[in-house]
Amino acid sequence: MITPLLYLCVISHAILLIRADSIADPWPKVQNLLSSIPKFRDPMKEAAMEANADEFVGFYVPMDYSPRNEERKYQLIWQNEISDVQHQIYDMLVQSSEQFNNSEATYVLSQIHLWNYYDFPHNLTLAYEYLEKFNDLTHFTNHSAIFDLAVMYSTGGIASGGGRTVVPQDSARALLYYQRAAELGNLKAKQVLAHKYYSGFDVPRNFNKALVLYRDIAETLKKSYSRDEWDIVFPIWESYNVRISDFENGLLGKGLNSIPFSTVRKRTSRPDTGAPFIVQINGAPTTLQFEPIGRFSINGNDGQIIDEEDDEDASERRIIRIYYAAWNDYTGTYSQSRNCERARNLLELTYKEFEPHIDNLDFLQVFYYIRCLQLLGHMHFTGEGFSKPNIPMAEEILSKALTISAKVDGPVGGKACIDLGLINQYINGNVSKAISYYKRAIETRANNGIVEFQLSKLATLLPEENIGDPFNLMETAYLKGFVPAIYEFAVMTESGVNGKHSVENTAYLFKKFVNENEAIMAPELRIAFAELISDRSEVALWAYSQLAEQGYETAQVSAAYLMYQLPYEFEDPPRTTTPRKTLAISYYTRAFKQGNIDAGVVAGDIYYQMQNYSKAIALYQGAALKYSIQAIWNLGYMHENGLGVNKDFHLAKRYYDQVLEHNYKFYLASKLSVLKLHLKSWLTWITREKVNYWAPKTPVNSSEDTHHQTTSWYTQLTNILQRMRHKEDTERTTENSHKDRTAVQNRAAHRDQEEQETSEILGFQVEDLITMGCILGIFLLSILMSTLAARRGWNVRFNDAQLNANGNQQQQQQQAQGPPGWDFNVQIFAI
Repeated sequence: MITPLLYLCVISHAILLIRADSIADPWPKVQNLLSSIPKFRDPMKEAAMEANADEFVGFYVPMDYSPRNEERKYQLIWQNEISDVQHQIYDMLVQSSEQFNNSEATYVLSQIHLWNYYDFPHNLTLAYEYLEKFNDLTHFTNHSAIFDLAVMYSTGGIASGGGRTVVPQDSARALLYYQRAAELGNLKAKQVLAHKYYSGFDVPRNFNKALVLYRDIAETLKKSYSRDEWDIVFPIWESYNVRISDFENGLLGKGLNSIPFSTVRKRTSRPDTGAPFIVQINGAPTTLQFEPIGRFSINGNDGQIIDEEDDEDASERRIIRIYYAAWNDYTGTYSQSRNCERARNLLELTYKEFEPHIDNLDFLQVFYYIRCLQLLGHMHFTGEGFSKPNIPMAEEILSKALTISAKVDGPVGGKACIDLGLINQYINGNVSKAISYYKRAIETRANNGIVEFQLSKLATLLPEENIGDPFNLMETAYLKGFVPAIYEFAVMTESGVNGKHSVENTAYLFKKFVNENEAIMAPELRIAFAELISDRSEVALWAYSQLAEQGYETAQVSAAYLMYQLPYEFEDPPRTTTPRKTLAISYYTRAFKQGNIDAGVVAGDIYYQMQNYSKAIALYQGAALKYSIQAIWNLGYMHENGLGVNKDFHLAKRYYDQVLEHNYKFYLASKLSVLKLHLKSWLTWITREKVNYWAPKTPVNSSEDTHHQTTSWYTQLTNILQRMRHKEDTERTTENSHKDRTAVQNRAAHRDQEEQETSEILGFQVEDLITMGCILGIFLLSILMSTLAARRGWNVRFNDAQLNANGNQQQQQQQAQGPPGWDFNVQIFAI
């Protein structure tokens, strides 16, 4: 017999079972939905599918940052841009994570907020919360999640994240997480630790620990390549290791940068050897001129190449434009991925069309026809653009290219010799023939170090051939940038092949090899660039910050540039948070320590804006030792005005003279600055150093935001005019109401402050206005003298140069008619 209590328990249990069945974990359904939508949109691949895609011209990098605006933007995206399907997916992910503690759903939530996956908005705050929960659920066993959390603690969640600061910047905790991720096998975490020990950032500098970590990563990377990839054809990847500031004339502006630009994969419109240039054709020097690339499409019906350029000379330049169109497709650009299949189609049709008419081509057309054959033969050799390699066809086309190149004794044939050498060495087994091909290609521009790499290996295996010293050959290959040679040379150096061993140098070699493996160690470089093109700069900043922690100098500059850019003249400084500005300075400084001189100057400029002159001076001095023109100039200005150092006009003049010694194009600026120094020196001597308004204001607390310290020029001008108008009334009122000594002292201090602020108008100091006044006076004097000379027939010369063209003629007429006219010779010189 069932009692009422037992019956109630049975009913309750049945209800719970029904409810459990009706509220199951939605994770399986979420997986199906996510598989039906794209995870990540790659604008570079989309551009590669368009045959006539235009070259990328730029992207928008916002200067100002506000956590409140980011939060508002996040809410607007959720209200206006998120679809119903996305809402459904997100709700089920949250339900799976919060109600069922599903670690997989929790991890997906963290990643979609980090990387904008599935077009969800970026929010570092939520990403941090879900990463913390995921690591708790998995007991810190997922090295990727631990690495992400370490980057967040190291950067303070890029200072704010999605709207509220919840991630404290904790270097100690970040270091512990990096070590935990490295123990679990995360290569990026090992790279971060190795970079820290190598540079001494956050930890004591230790080259031995850096060497151990870098060597461990390098050995893992080498094992990821097959024998054919390592020894014969090293893989080609599309490098995005570029500073985004280089798309905008660099960090300092046009003509002021000290380091070369990193933008090397732009669309090619002329030969990589320069245009025009001289080659030997039939034994005689000939100058070749090059034209822009046209546009081509392939007719699907008859397989003909359609030239979209319709000018009269298009047929003569056609093969040149075909070659560079194919080359751009083969190599790709920053905004357009590689399209080897389209490049192959262009080259094959070119080969078919021009082969019967090779004897009728002129020298320039033959020159580019050889290049087309070399590229097509190389693609047959590697199998790029084809289903598989075709060695016999590659050998036939490359041999034909060398045969034709006998007519042009110039910089052609190098690529064909390299590929034929590899074919004979590794496929045909004819080492002597391979060596002969290598020696023909060793001095050509096509040799990127692979020739010395192969000769070094052959010299080790066949010492009787007297090819050369293997160590020296491998060192040359490393210096030319061939990636496998960097590793091999590092191993030879560490083993003491040359009788010397340096832990620091060996660590540097392994570090360089690790950083060069961009496709494995830094795929986020491509993601960051894609996010910039898609106008999602905060996602790009997260990616660049992660890579900056790994030690990539270009990423350090790009991350700092996204957080803080130097304003142009008469512009207000960027409005941002103090932690982001501090982190930007840190990344600029780290890039400076890795050889980016301009980054050190920018870091000094930011300190100067914050009126922390001692740190600005230190950075300027470091950059000046590396011959930075801008840093030398800044040091002259700092010594001229006594900012962070004692005022010293003589030392300032020495710095201004050094600018002229390093770059003569700054002649006028240097001479005018020296003239200004003399004027200031005379005025100081006349007033017995009572002129105290040459320098900017006294430094304030450097921790304050720049936009709280600096007022726009029109606001300064308005305040000055208002103070001048009410100055007399204010002084009269103050004298009547305050008779004591304290009031007088306060009034005097107030007057000094007004004079100090009045001395700086529109961003110019008083000495700048004096200099411009002198130049304006000379200009007006020349106009006045030329006008009077023209009316009265005077003979006027400035620095022995005739001012009026008819001065001599008028003087001769006056001498013939009567008394002589006026004769002026004005001498103007710069001290």
